Amino acid sequence: MISFSPQPSLPNTVSPFESPVNKPTGEANPDAQQSTIRPVDESNKTEKNQRRARSNETSGDTLEADGEENKGNAQGQKGIDGEPLSNQELELIQKLAARDREVRDHEQAHANVGGELAGAPSYQYEKGPDGKNYAVGGEVPIAIQEVAGDPKATLENARKVQRAALAPAEPSGQDRRVAARAAQLEQQALREITLLAEAERRAKEEEAKIKAEQAAMEDKKDSLEREKQSVEEQRISQAELNRKSFELTQTLVGIQNGGASANIGQLINRVS
Repeated sequence: MISFSPQPSLPNTVSPFESPVNKPTGEANPDAQQSTIRPVDESNKTEKNQRRARSNETSGDTLEADGEENKGNAQGQKGIDGEPLSNQELELIQKLAARDREVRDHEQAHANVGGELAGAPSYQYEKGPDGKNYAVGGEVPIAIQEVAGDPKATLENARKVQRAALAPAEPSGQDRRVAARAAQLEQQALREITLLAEAERRAKEEEAKIKAEQAAMEDKKDSLEREKQSVEEQRISQAELNRKSFELTQTLVGIQNGGASANIGQLINRVS
């Protein structure tokens, strides 16, 4: 199971891989009831002790009973009390060992995919008839981190958490809830990315509009400057023409009045 680890912005984890073992009736996960591993029944031990007690009366019966009880225990495995394990106890050990492998594989899958966002797996144990501790439940803390001001990083984290939560072959209900929570953060990050992209697009459009207006104003300014220069050139040209026209008029008036004889060459130069 994967569980949420507390974060300032978004507390959460991938929920523990819970074992139905030792849960009161009605609280066990219905999906896991078929794989429930129950503790050794104390009545079995009592019955075994009673059979041993009867050995004082009939040793042959005791030998026969012990032989029947330990059938299948060829390796002579012994329990916590030092006595050979019964077939039922051996079967329970097999179930516990299988559960242990299942739990460890499940939690390790969370941790491997979660990477730096996931913590180390922790386990809940049950002691078997052989005195060994078997993992029957576990969890991996994982942080759903919202990176302030960076929705793309938030998106990456959310997707990684989803992959980690659903990494085991059979995700638990809590695992799926964590994946759903991460999916919500993913959608939030996508909306923020969309809004930022839209704002960036509008900013670029506004910038382009401003640049176009500035270019138009510069062109208009240049046009006005050229027009002003042209008018000034025309004014100067007209003034020069007026001056020459005045001089020509004065010269012609002098000729008409019989004044000093005019030099035709000088007259032409003045006009030109």
